[in-house]
Amino acid sequence: HWPGNPITLPKGIEFNRLEPDGMFQAAKGPLLGQATGGGARGSNGWVISPERSISGSAILCNDMHLPISSPSLWYFMDLQCRSDKDDLHVIGVTLPSVPYVLVGKNDRIAWGATVSFVDNEDLFLEKFAAEDQGLYEYLGQWRSAQQVEERIQIKGQKDHVERITITHHGPIISQILPSDGLALSLQSIALQPVESFAGIALLNEAGNWDDFVTAVRHIESPALNLLYADVKGNIGYYVSGQVPVRAKGYGQVPQPGWTGEHEWTGNVPFAEMPHALNPAQGFIVSANHRIVGDDYPHYLGRSWRNGFRARRIAEFITSRPKVSVEDCQRLQMDLMSVPGLELVRRLADLKTNNRDAALCLALLGEWEGWLGPDSVGGCVYQVFLERLAQSILKTKLSTILFDQFLGRGTNPVLYPVNEFFGQWPAILLQLLDNPDSHWLPAGPERERLFIRCLADTTVELRRLLGNDVNGCQWGRFHQIRMDHTFASQPPFDQVFSLGPMPIGGDADTVNQNSIIQDDPGDNIAPSYRQIIDLGNREASVAMHAPGQSGQLASPHYADLLQPWLDGRYYQMGSDKMTINETEIKRLILSPPIGTY
Repeated sequence: HWPGNPITLPKGIEFNRLEPDGMFQAAKGPLLGQATGGGARGSNGWVISPERSISGSAILCNDMHLPISSPSLWYFMDLQCRSDKDDLHVIGVTLPSVPYVLVGKNDRIAWGATVSFVDNEDLFLEKFAAEDQGLYEYLGQWRSAQQVEERIQIKGQKDHVERITITHHGPIISQILPSDGLALSLQSIALQPVESFAGIALLNEAGNWDDFVTAVRHIESPALNLLYADVKGNIGYYVSGQVPVRAKGYGQVPQPGWTGEHEWTGNVPFAEMPHALNPAQGFIVSANHRIVGDDYPHYLGRSWRNGFRARRIAEFITSRPKVSVEDCQRLQMDLMSVPGLELVRRLADLKTNNRDAALCLALLGEWEGWLGPDSVGGCVYQVFLERLAQSILKTKLSTILFDQFLGRGTNPVLYPVNEFFGQWPAILLQLLDNPDSHWLPAGPERERLFIRCLADTTVELRRLLGNDVNGCQWGRFHQIRMDHTFASQPPFDQVFSLGPMPIGGDADTVNQNSIIQDDPGDNIAPSYRQIIDLGNREASVAMHAPGQSGQLASPHYADLLQPWLDGRYYQMGSDKMTINETEIKRLILSPPIGTY
């Protein structure tokens, strides 16, 4: 987390009921017995209070950054159910086969989600008996490990039988992660029985803050930042999921599992998980960055995103007297690189007679920070970042560790989940600000390093694009491809996949598009965008890509791709009349008579 960038709850747990006269009144939450200590790949989310919105109603925005593919991960759904009590009407996105909306709105509330990055997983080293691999040591005694067989059918071949060994910590995973010596087990909240599906159902039915909190309590996994707004003008936030309390340490490296010293002893009480209702600043921003300050009484983790996206969002909101839905649309498409401008500022006093370095320095000096696909300065910035990484890190790290440090996972399945992903710009800025850093030479030699990297950047751009460095554009390198599952087998990749297409941004822009061209799994982009005005339902909009249909022959297989690239939206709809006026085709699934 970059020092000076915002945290989600600057005042810790902050809880204010909205009184009928519009004034805030401090109150205890329905599950909060007392204040705790008196204070307190990613997505974006923010909620804005009525006092800060042009419409005079609460606004909730969310764009979820996930590996983007063809067909879309998401299915947009308008769910209407009749009941003897209140009819259910929910609009948003879900996953195919899931009967509830995962992110969206009903007639009374709206909600969004970002990954919280709390630490709810640990690795343990396990000692197995040499003569019996079914026995492992714990507290000086041998325990029997659970053995599970998974049979995987393979067309044209014999079935593959995968044998899984499970200790009381969790499954042995050393077969898929590089480790030497002892076996490695994974203990994770996500591998424990949870009732999260019941929480999603309650979320769809929620009508107010208390209902929302009850729903969040049931969502024990995954750990999410859940944002809230309602038609009465309340805005809020709650971190879902369980976070373990450890007997010793923080579990940042694999711990000996046989000693019992590093066991999980319980979970952070739900009432003490970070949350807020109607904070005094009038808005809440969640962008996978640090959630609370040092005075928060529980350990939540240390692997946050660097906070540059959160900083840009917060500055955008506070720079305006009031914010509109149209402002939020522009913000979701924002490509301003905050760390890019920070780096250029640190080069302002650098002088050189090297022509290649001077050209690169001039292009950076003219750049205003916008990382669009046609940006020349943005392209120079990205290549310069890479050259600095090569010069500073590769001389001290092995090739494997160097790749992982820049965000590449240990195998194709894990490419998008490396904790170093997107961290290099923030780390670089910290190194540059530290005159005593052992990673960088001191004095004039440090300037010579920068000049050499600037010159290397120009040489690299000429090698890739020809002699006209002034014509280099970020989109010529940075292109998005939406691969289909069949894309691994040519020629199906040419039939089912979409792209490549030039696209702007990187891991630090609000419109986050983190594309590593040679890594098929690392294609992180806004998979779904929504902007919901709780007082003007017709103004609520959304967008997902590439289309609603998963059928290649359908006209809706990729008809949302260009609108998604352009920053356009479709109306979310609010009532049956609106839906009937805008629907193109209707498919009715009716159960056979007598099945109920």
